[in-house]
Amino acid sequence: MNKKISLGAAITYMAIVAAIVYSLTSINSADIFNEKMNEIEDRQKTYDKLAEIDRWVRDNYYGETDDTLLLEKAAEGFILGLGDEYSEYLTTEAYQIYKNVGTDKHIGVGVITEVNEEGFIAITTVYPDSPAQYANIVVGDVFVEVDDIPVTKENYNELSGSLKGKAGTKVTVVKRSGAGDETVELIRRDVDVPTVQLSMIDTTAYLRVLGINSATAKQLDKAVTKAINDSATGMIIDMRGVKSTDVTYIANMIDIFAGEGDIVFANYNDTEEVVATSDSKSVQLPIIVIADEKTSGTAELLVQFIKEMPNGGVVGATTLGYGSIQKDYKLSDGSGIILTIGLYTTPSGTIYDKVGVAPTYDIKWLVTDEEKSIAMG
Repeated sequence: MNKKISLGAAITYMAIVAAIVYSLTSINSADIFNEKMNEIEDRQKTYDKLAEIDRWVRDNYYGETDDTLLLEKAAEGFILGLGDEYSEYLTTEAYQIYKNVGTDKHIGVGVITEVNEEGFIAITTVYPDSPAQYANIVVGDVFVEVDDIPVTKENYNELSGSLKGKAGTKVTVVKRSGAGDETVELIRRDVDVPTVQLSMIDTTAYLRVLGINSATAKQLDKAVTKAINDSATGMIIDMRGVKSTDVTYIANMIDIFAGEGDIVFANYNDTEEVVATSDSKSVQLPIIVIADEKTSGTAELLVQFIKEMPNGGVVGATTLGYGSIQKDYKLSDGSGIILTIGLYTTPSGTIYDKVGVAPTYDIKWLVTDEEKSIAMG
């Protein structure tokens, strides 16, 4: 039997509910307000401290001050304060170079580089039929100067990026090798970039990935198809030393081997997002990836994905562990900042950032990097 209540009781009940909702909303709003106020106060303290430093410097510093340089260094220091090696402040000139790097066509001197322990530009790959090859630059050489500017860890991105540029323009480098230092003038031009090499070891297809660009997935797909048509019974994908920051290129490579479904995810502060999916086409042959401590960035996504496949595995050493996502923002004066905004994951939810992808079988190389490069051609 339904129990009836009077209109007055119903109104009273509704009033009580409304009061409770209002109270809870008020409490929640008050918490949010207090949190925002605390954030504002903390920020104000930061600005007050900078203003205080500025007053002391202008009133007491013996030498002359350069306001432009002060502002540049303050901006650089602010981003350095994040403690994130992949977040960075870029000057106007450096930001322009950053935005021009990474074109699908390689217009430059024909090398892949990395920063070494001394902060110099270390040559890890020399493309065939390139200005660098014709200038007798080889893997293991380092550039210590670019256009009369000494190379450091701080300006590595800017100077290594300047090796690319408009076809027909020149860049002068100081090359350091076992024979000493040598000044070399190079003329930038279009360079065809072979990124995948296929060879057969008995019935096993050996696929050496030399680098990553927009054509790599197509080259890899062609090589995989040829290997299957040649009756390959297994595949080895050599990803040693391969680094990439473009998730689209890597997702297209994963798609060659994966079945239908989501293949790459991104974790942001409070959300997870599907970055890439795959069609139903897949490779059922046993697949082994060779990786090392220099395999980095989105290239590690491919390594981790194949490791998780029933027919996959990884041989070598734990990868670098660079699994974060960066985005650049242009500032009003033309300079820019690069910020880490999230982390990449595989369908299993595995995050490899800062830990790397551990091999299924850990193997220590008994030859030098230079000997490996010679052996791989």
